[in-house]
Amino acid sequence: IKNSEPITAKEIGYLSPTVPRPLKLIIPQEKNKSGEKPIEQLPETISPLESNSVMLESGEMIKIKDYSFEIQKGDRKILVRKDVGFRIGAEEFYFAGIVAEEQNQGAEQLVVRLDSEKKDEQLFRIMTRAEIESGEFPEMSVEIAREIMERGGKEFFLGPADIENAFGINLSPESIEPIPWTREELESAQKQGFRLEYFLDEMSDGTPFNLENMAKKAIAVLGSNVIRKDADGKPNKYLLQNSQFEDNGNLKSGAWFKSEAGVLSEKPRRGWRLSSAEVLPDTKNKPALAQIETLIENAKSNFFEDEFPTEYLEAEKEFKVQKEKIEKLIKANDYVEVSSTIARLKISELLGKNISELVFSYLVSFKKGKQLFADGTYARTMLSTSSAGYLLDFGDADAAGASVCRSHPGHANDYLGAESSRRK
Repeated sequence: IKNSEPITAKEIGYLSPTVPRPLKLIIPQEKNKSGEKPIEQLPETISPLESNSVMLESGEMIKIKDYSFEIQKGDRKILVRKDVGFRIGAEEFYFAGIVAEEQNQGAEQLVVRLDSEKKDEQLFRIMTRAEIESGEFPEMSVEIAREIMERGGKEFFLGPADIENAFGINLSPESIEPIPWTREELESAQKQGFRLEYFLDEMSDGTPFNLENMAKKAIAVLGSNVIRKDADGKPNKYLLQNSQFEDNGNLKSGAWFKSEAGVLSEKPRRGWRLSSAEVLPDTKNKPALAQIETLIENAKSNFFEDEFPTEYLEAEKEFKVQKEKIEKLIKANDYVEVSSTIARLKISELLGKNISELVFSYLVSFKKGKQLFADGTYARTMLSTSSAGYLLDFGDADAAGASVCRSHPGHANDYLGAESSRRK
């Protein structure tokens, strides 16, 4: 006995006759024909515990189910759901759910998981809503967010410092909005291949970050639109399409969007967004309407675990109502009305980028060391349109440089896809 290991809280629970203990099924062994001792077989473990059964600190087993609710902390609205962390005093907890109806004693019994590095010895505690609401839900810092999003060598973070480096500007920490996602949400997004990125709509002097202005600022930092030369010193690779942008970033007179006032006035929507790190493969070779449907399904399965918030449900409902109308307009070749209708859809705003945001991400990412769209793909935007009824695309960072292009909403090919991007 003196050499025995201490009993864990989990094992103490098994001393109760009401707590089922995992059973070990030992498979009988037969001697082989030579009469030698058979090779030892590993016992097969069968656990009678259901996946929604958890153990309290007392050793009691309870059943829980998923549950979520919102709380207000100052001007912050926090969605408390599974794995959202908080602190009460020196203790850290993670929300787990609610006690199942058959075991609930009438009052709302919420369940939290105690912080533990041992995954196989996780213990839980029942709390009231008031106790949870009294906890501290720390805001996510830029430093922690960067560490999370760049784990495993991933390049899934474009933050304020990256913007400063790309455009040669200075941002005051006070001007940066708080990151609205929790540690658990960012960890999940990183594993699913999403990038956390910050956008600016204008410079400190009020100059808008439109296509031409951001191109000039980024190229001024690099020194030229030429990013590679051959052995003879001749340019053989450009940052931005050399038929559209001058070497200093000014638009060339031959650029097709030079006279498109709507395109040139667009600027990024300021704030943090979670965006797919590249064009979603399932959106390629699809017309715009089918791409929107794919973006909706992707958001349901990755962002919201099949439970759309009310705002998104209403946007999806609007899309379904407008879809039939848009299809008729496509058959009538009324692309001006088609593209403008798609751009006005709430779901386009909630799950997509405009053209300036696509270019902004490209420029910031390049300065950080990664060139997007190097595989020849284009990202279609559902928010930016031309006067002729096209939806705008951006990509194909080949030797001539990434370019701003356009396509009819009904057009589809295997190099034209869409990125998913959303705010909190």
